[in-house]
Amino acid sequence: MKRKASKTDKRRFHSVRLTYTLLFGVIVALILLGLWGMSRAFLPRTYFSYEMRQVKAARSSVEALMTDKSLTEDERTTAFEQLSDRYHLSVLVLESNNVPRYSTFANPGVLTRHLNEYILRGDESPYITVFENSENGVLCQVDDPATERSYLEYMGFIPGETHYPYMIAYPMEAIEESAAFLSRFIVAIGLVGLLLGMIAVYAATRGITRPILRLTEISEHMRNLEFHIRYDGKEKNEIGELGRNMNRLSGQLQETITDLKTANAALREEYLAKTQEEERRKGFLSDVSHELKTPIALIRGYAEGLKDLGDDPEARAEYCDVITDEAEKMDRLVRQITELNSLEEGRSAQMERFELTFFLKEVMRSFEPAFAERQATPVLECGGPVFVWGDALLTEEVLDNYLSNAAHYVSEGGQVRVSVQESGTQEAPTVRISVMNTGDGIPEESIGRVWEKFYKADKARSRAYGGSGIGLSIVKAIQENLGKAYGVQNVPGGVEFWFEMERG
Repeated sequence: MKRKASKTDKRRFHSVRLTYTLLFGVIVALILLGLWGMSRAFLPRTYFSYEMRQVKAARSSVEALMTDKSLTEDERTTAFEQLSDRYHLSVLVLESNNVPRYSTFANPGVLTRHLNEYILRGDESPYITVFENSENGVLCQVDDPATERSYLEYMGFIPGETHYPYMIAYPMEAIEESAAFLSRFIVAIGLVGLLLGMIAVYAATRGITRPILRLTEISEHMRNLEFHIRYDGKEKNEIGELGRNMNRLSGQLQETITDLKTANAALREEYLAKTQEEERRKGFLSDVSHELKTPIALIRGYAEGLKDLGDDPEARAEYCDVITDEAEKMDRLVRQITELNSLEEGRSAQMERFELTFFLKEVMRSFEPAFAERQATPVLECGGPVFVWGDALLTEEVLDNYLSNAAHYVSEGGQVRVSVQESGTQEAPTVRISVMNTGDGIPEESIGRVWEKFYKADKARSRAYGGSGIGLSIVKAIQENLGKAYGVQNVPGGVEFWFEMERG
């Protein structure tokens, strides 16, 4: 899911757009200012030069019309009017008696006076500025004090027999107004262009800032270690290449971080395993020391007592029996510790198929003296021969621990019942062997801890019966190595331990 851009992001990229837009506006405004200044400085002169060329062109047309004898007076008059409209100027042709013959000027008397004063009589005047002077005429600027107006004029004579004087005039005021209008028009067009250009730039930069904004979103995800977001732009420019590089970088970072997390997890597990192993080792050594402390103390005490008994053979025999009994307990504890360590290190099982019912009878027979001591009745509940797959020695070890535990805790005159039940599924058939003894149940706070090494729910009775607290830990190690279930539960009238084997 794509993250929406925050208001801060939008303001930031809007400022980029505004920056580009304002930069464009400043540049165009400077260009317009320069154009306006140049138009103010050069446009009037340029336009004046253009009108001078127009006047010269009109001179040739006037002379051509006057020398064309094929034209009637009306046609010539019409032609002069058209000429005046085309060049936006006035034409005056005088006859030899200074009477206007053709005129497109509203007040021909002004132009007639110019001809008489400045051309025909050849008077020098401070009000005339001559640009060109030839045999046929003069191109000049006339500043008329009478009308307070200035004119660009060409004054000359029609070549040929008539030799009529004529004048072409263009008001300087029109030149100045046209130049000013063009200057204002350029500024107006420039301002409109500036506004439209800034709008266009602002809109166009959206296409630039959109992928940048998208890249910023991706960088935000990358900062939060989220690498699933990818840049999907198709640009062929530097932004597109940056987006593709960020995709590659994101993938590499994701792969690297995944490897680091995997390595960290492995190191953490290894550390925890070592820590737990160290704790188990310390606890194991502490428990072993505690378990060996009592028999060693008894052996030392009875051995010292032998020195003081004198010649009493019965007492010496009793002391020796105690020492032997405690030594056997120590030997059994060491053997159990060695066996448990072997199982916890992953001792391989020797799997074989054997008949379980006969196997149970033989193991139970070895516990008959222990059952008889408690006046308990052993009972085997099995419908007939049952074949199983397993390690016979390990199975015997499990049964020994269960039956030893049952013999120790069965109530006086009670019952130890071993039952066999088929369980599991058709694809994975199993057999559950249960060992139940009558008597007191296990306290609820202790029932989950009976599999711990050296844990004794009833320490006094365990010591009396020689229990080390390792037997059930051995059962746990065997069953977990084989991948088979095991458990314990309080049942009406007693306690039941059970384990499962694969049916053969």
